[in-house]
Amino acid sequence: MKEISGVKSWTTAFAEVDTAVEDLLVLHDFFKEGEVTDEELGAQYDKALHQWNGWSSAICCAVRKTAWELS
Repeated sequence: MKEISGVKSWTTAFAEVDTAVEDLLVLHDFFKEGEVTDEELGAQYDKALHQWNGWSSAICCAVRKTAWELS
């Protein structure tokens, strides 16, 4: 059950990353049309990057833990 919970947290975190990137792409389109400021686009970029870093760190730590447990 603990393993399923870990996988669920990874998939949930990935969904958050995916949403943040999709929002960034939409804001970029609005930015090209002059509807969004550079600061708003930068803030969404920072949010997407933060989400990515959190997700990739969680995956990296989990993989290391699994590899350690197998050895």
